[in-house]
Amino acid sequence: MRLLEQEDDGGFRLTGDIIRNVPPYAILSHTWGTDGEEVTFEDLVDNTGKDKAGYAKLRFCAKQAANDSIQYFWVDTCCINKSSSAELTEAINSMFRWYHEAVKCYVYLSDVSVDTNDQYDGLSRSTWKSAFRNSRWFTRGWTLQELISPISTEFFSVEGKRLGDKKSMEQQIHEITGVATRALQGFPLSEFTVDIRMSWAEKRTTTRKEDEAYCLLGIFNVHMPLIYGEGRDHAFMRLREEINKSQGASVRDQSQAAALKRLFHSNWTVFNSHVDEHERKCHPDTRTDLLRQVFEWVEHPDGKCILWLRGVAGAGKSAISRTVSEQLASREQLAASFFFKRGEGDRAKASRLFTTIAAQMIESTPALAPLLATALETDPALPEKALSEQFDKLIFKPLSGVPNESFKKSVLVIVIDALDECEREWDVKAILDILTQCRTIKSVSLRIFVTSRPELPIRLGFQRMAQDTHEDIALHDIAETNIKHDLHAFLSDELAQIRRDACITGDWPSSQDLHCLVDMAHPLFIYAATAIRFIGDRRLGDPTDLLKAVLEYEIASDPSKLERTYLPVLDRLLIDLHPRDQEKVLVRFEQIVGTIVILKDSLSIQSIARLLSISTRDVKSILDLLHSVLDVPADIDSPIRLHHLSFRDFLLDESQHGHCRFWINERVAHDMLATHCMRIMSIHLRENLCELKHRGILRSQIDTATIDSRLLPELKYACHYWVNHLHHRENANHDHNALYAFLEKHFLHWLEAMGVSGRSFETLAIVESAEMIVQSSGNGQLIEFLYDAKRFTQTNMRILDIAPLQIYSSSLIFAPRTSIVKNTFSAQIPAWIQRSPEMERYWDAHVQTLEGHQDQVYSVTFSPNGMQLASASDAIRLWDASSGSLLHTCEDPMVTSVMFSPNGNQLASASSGDAVRLWDVSTTTLRFCKVLVHFDEGWCSVSYSPNGKQLAAGHNDITELWDVVTGELLQTLPGSSNSEWNRSIMFSPDGKSLASKSADDTILLWDTVKREVLQKYQGYSFTFSPSGKQLGIGMRNGIVQLWDVATGQPLEKFESFHVDLAWRFEPTGANSINSAQVTDIAFSPDGKQLASSDHEKYIKIWDVATQQLLQVLKGHSWSIFSIMFSPDGRYLASASRDHTVRLWDMTIRQPSDRLDGYRDYLDTRNSTLNSNRRAPIKDRLLEQLPRIRDGHKNGVEWIALSPDRRQLASASLDDTIRLWDAVTGQPTHILAAHSDKITSVTFSSDSTLVASSSCDMTIRLWDAASGQVLQTYKGHNGRVYSVRFSRYSDHLLSASADDTVVLWDTLSGQSMGTKFRLQWPRTIWLAEFSPDDRLLALGGLDGSVHLCVLKTGELLHTCSGHSDTGLITSLIFSHDSKQLASTSCDGTLRLWDVVNGQPLRTIEFDRDASTGQPLQTIDHCTDVTVLGFSSNKAYLTTNRGILKLKEVPDDTSSTHGATGSIFVTDEWICKDGQRLMWLPHQYRGKYILVYDNHVVIGQASGRMDFWVFDF
Repeated sequence: MRLLEQEDDGGFRLTGDIIRNVPPYAILSHTWGTDGEEVTFEDLVDNTGKDKAGYAKLRFCAKQAANDSIQYFWVDTCCINKSSSAELTEAINSMFRWYHEAVKCYVYLSDVSVDTNDQYDGLSRSTWKSAFRNSRWFTRGWTLQELISPISTEFFSVEGKRLGDKKSMEQQIHEITGVATRALQGFPLSEFTVDIRMSWAEKRTTTRKEDEAYCLLGIFNVHMPLIYGEGRDHAFMRLREEINKSQGASVRDQSQAAALKRLFHSNWTVFNSHVDEHERKCHPDTRTDLLRQVFEWVEHPDGKCILWLRGVAGAGKSAISRTVSEQLASREQLAASFFFKRGEGDRAKASRLFTTIAAQMIESTPALAPLLATALETDPALPEKALSEQFDKLIFKPLSGVPNESFKKSVLVIVIDALDECEREWDVKAILDILTQCRTIKSVSLRIFVTSRPELPIRLGFQRMAQDTHEDIALHDIAETNIKHDLHAFLSDELAQIRRDACITGDWPSSQDLHCLVDMAHPLFIYAATAIRFIGDRRLGDPTDLLKAVLEYEIASDPSKLERTYLPVLDRLLIDLHPRDQEKVLVRFEQIVGTIVILKDSLSIQSIARLLSISTRDVKSILDLLHSVLDVPADIDSPIRLHHLSFRDFLLDESQHGHCRFWINERVAHDMLATHCMRIMSIHLRENLCELKHRGILRSQIDTATIDSRLLPELKYACHYWVNHLHHRENANHDHNALYAFLEKHFLHWLEAMGVSGRSFETLAIVESAEMIVQSSGNGQLIEFLYDAKRFTQTNMRILDIAPLQIYSSSLIFAPRTSIVKNTFSAQIPAWIQRSPEMERYWDAHVQTLEGHQDQVYSVTFSPNGMQLASASDAIRLWDASSGSLLHTCEDPMVTSVMFSPNGNQLASASSGDAVRLWDVSTTTLRFCKVLVHFDEGWCSVSYSPNGKQLAAGHNDITELWDVVTGELLQTLPGSSNSEWNRSIMFSPDGKSLASKSADDTILLWDTVKREVLQKYQGYSFTFSPSGKQLGIGMRNGIVQLWDVATGQPLEKFESFHVDLAWRFEPTGANSINSAQVTDIAFSPDGKQLASSDHEKYIKIWDVATQQLLQVLKGHSWSIFSIMFSPDGRYLASASRDHTVRLWDMTIRQPSDRLDGYRDYLDTRNSTLNSNRRAPIKDRLLEQLPRIRDGHKNGVEWIALSPDRRQLASASLDDTIRLWDAVTGQPTHILAAHSDKITSVTFSSDSTLVASSSCDMTIRLWDAASGQVLQTYKGHNGRVYSVRFSRYSDHLLSASADDTVVLWDTLSGQSMGTKFRLQWPRTIWLAEFSPDDRLLALGGLDGSVHLCVLKTGELLHTCSGHSDTGLITSLIFSHDSKQLASTSCDGTLRLWDVVNGQPLRTIEFDRDASTGQPLQTIDHCTDVTVLGFSSNKAYLTTNRGILKLKEVPDDTSSTHGATGSIFVTDEWICKDGQRLMWLPHQYRGKYILVYDNHVVIGQASGRMDFWVFDF
């Protein structure tokens, strides 16, 4: 390489070509100017170019290098002789290394300018941040390696001012470029997949198109010659080839192995699996016409996506599938195969279909491996997600993202056999819906070959498909002569092999016998296969005798096909036995084989023996003679399988009762198996079955081998299917005492086992099934237990899935006080919980909280059949309405409205400022259909017409009606103003009118045919009654008014209430608080009830006829935006600003026990509720009253602990402060003098005083002992954001929205005359004294941190690092005033060196401190405020607990709780870094304070929850 060397006169010159001993050098990174601006190699050789604009960059680099004592520097414009292609190629291939080996890299940003009048180095980023983010340097291809490669990178403005370095600006650079922070930190790029690294360059450009590939050589550590003129695509093709070569086969194999390991695929289900290696394929002389037809479909260029082969049981479909798979594999056209088989574990589960297909496709197309690995790294739980999401991320997107040349063939086929044997009908429907998407894959022609019986769900699924999507072949339509020919060829060949193996001489079988056997078999190939297995089984006798035995059934009294198939085999069990012995064999047959044929999952000999409590010898003795009908492996731990389901059908056929000795009474068999399931669960289930170290271990952290060793197959089976067998037993009203005894002892153990095995979301359906079984039993205790168990399960399914052992702690603790489950298992609540908040007394109407959205949820809607729920927020989420499990997620920017079509087959969504989209809906998936309309700005809402043919879309204050099928705009209805928002829109039930609401609260009722306004109203929300005769309108003052649609006259009025400071209910009116405004209203399907939601976080349920308030639903912690009844009226769904969707059971009549005052109403309603499950409403409310009076009436915003740790002060949105005894948790005083929101509260150093700041522009000083106001400080002209005491509490410091920080005399209440204003407009949110009272730290609303001298106000440093979108939430100095800690709404805690203002450390609360990787959502930690340093700076005290900063040997520092410390994340109470107890959403609170062994959580409801732990 050549360098530029500094000369003594300040100039510089080119060196010669340096090959060895390269001296230390600096390097310049910049964006090239236009042609002729840059200094070239020739210019330096000729000593010209000094008049070029680019020469200034050379002088800058020389000067900066000299300042850093570096003699040499390198600049790409002039240090390469570009006239030499060899030198240019070598330079470009070496450039990444050259940048990496440079001592310094200077980034010169010619389009970023700063104020040259600034006199200090720590420039405020607000003056150049926008230009920095938008700099052209971040868009260029070559600068990617120049950003990543150097060890030390510094950024400079066009004036040459230093802006920062790569380390200090890491977060901003990551946000601008998308480059992972670990890559910026210098971690090996091999940590990142090829696709991730490619994504960093996606939006970057180069002057020459080939350079888009060449600039990535260093990123992938590859080398190749430069061929300018080859074009971008060819350059990238060569780059990909070099990348593949450099990675080598071993790396590809590792990538495949990593992907395969996470896919949870099933090897049993592939066509050539070991377990099926003896299953038959088509004889070479059979099915020739059919196979030719199949392969013509494969090869036809316009062949349809799916070929469905259908036929009755035993017709030979699976043999055809194996043959097709084998031939496709030999042609390298088999993408994957999956052979369903009911009763065989994973082979019956749809959940393994797409993971298994993906695993096979990796092997056939290795280029898919990195794409799948990336998908699994991004979402490790993907193999357990909804089928639609699995298909999308494991098959559709990877296939779509691989170039055509990666595939060996242009047509690939997936074979799916016996789809009818998939265990869940709705999964079959979903699979068929999903498979239609394969036709839209462009990179390869993907075909699907499906076989099944012609069952109704499958027929309907194919009928729903477009005609151009599939074709089908019916086996029963094949000519009889062809079938008999194939049977003859198969039997003739197989019998000839038996003859050779048995050394049979002569003409055997005879032609007559062979033709007879063919006639008996026609049209069932299963008959032929079973007969051959029977005749060839030497354990049963001589083949000639066995053939005779089979043929005897041909002349029997017209036996059925199945009798002819199976009786020859079964009768061998009884040959030559005494009648008494025959009975014994039949009893064992019924017990063992009866169990095998009714099992929901196949089990091994060993597992069946343990399940039935018999010896393996007994099991084997029965099965030894049944190999012709059962696949009995030699290994007793391998599962037994039916050769064909028709064997089960035959044994359980009711028509066989009375004349077939082998008939099995299915209900008796289920009864016996249910008893054995409960017996084996009673023996083996116990708490902490897997012996986990602590109760907070996540299910995802439990090793599969550990689970399998504790939950043996028979125990897993019993846990999953015991109620299923109870449901099918002979006597539904059987004595249930045994069931009750089992539940009282093992209910939680069973839940744990189901959670550990990943089946938590199946538990509710199982418990509901058990409840239904016992309803008519008359056993009141059992009925009550199961009702309570259902509520307990329904509430806890999510945490059971996340951390199963929480069922013994969190789930029990947060259950109502009268919960039967809670009281039955109360002894299992951890002893280390000394004090916990008092829970509700009874189960209320809230049944589930659906979490997952990362933003406020604007809309929620039920599907017409009530089985699904869709919610709109940062994405569309589709939920199972019963279990609450997430079915599918569709990314869509800021979705504000969703609605199902009337037939449930489509979903419409509207995104703010974006578009209206249509989605096709299946049972478990949403599939994008089309964009109906684009728009540029504003809120949007959608509504289907009742017939589903039209969609109304309201946006930009207009309403458009679209034809759903054609996408044609039918008409446009104007709004009432020029507002860009159209908040709501809805068709009337008869479709003749349409109502729309604008942002100015005008509601227009339109005649959609005449395009006329029928009525005009004012209101905030509205809905039609089910009859369409009434329009309900919710007002901003909390009133709901009904209107007659026909006449426009007002009808009933529903007047709401809000709670005042004295806890009285008062009617809302024109002057009532705005939080009472009705955000949404909904009628129940029968029109008898009306629900209204508001910004007060409550849902009110009204009786439409009487206008009486029936109940108040509480639980959300923020405003509610949307509510909807389920189609059957049983449930109500609500969507909230708190990021959740909640489900409420409307069959439970229970006014909120937090709201008192409706005494007359309570008295009249009390007598109507006499269920054992519901105590009198009045008692429930009144018993809570003392506790309610001790809490705030609105959300708790701040909690402060006095320095002597004896008192707490809580500040609330109710404008009051409350003082509490920090030891007992009892309230002591209410401080009510502020007239607006309180922004901060703090204690004096001696704990005797309390200071508070408020939006009422005042600061108040209180006596902590009496609660009296001592001083009121006035002087600010804006909201006061914070107040702090000085070291000796003789001064107060306040920060205000008037852009001043004021110092006050504590005793006099007078300003000290010291006001701090920064040198540019700035709003300071927070001010803090240093311990020596010498310095001030100021935190801004824009994330800035400033250090000032207290006496003079001189600004020492501005500390840059926090995001400019997040205000500073806390500041604290170390005891020696040398370090400063700050927290921000950007989710980080940063440590600063007070001396120079430089950053020392950053802690990101959504990332693992050691790896930098994103934490699981449940471990996120928001709203952290820092409260103090330990004396040795090894720890930080925060409101959520102790944060360890460094390891200190033999640490004896006085840090409260530093050893065995408690820390509270968003969802967990942790100890020593281990999760201990999960907090349900409604108990996580708005502010948390941890001290000693106490945790105090201030709730959004105003309640204060006190926890005390003793570890």
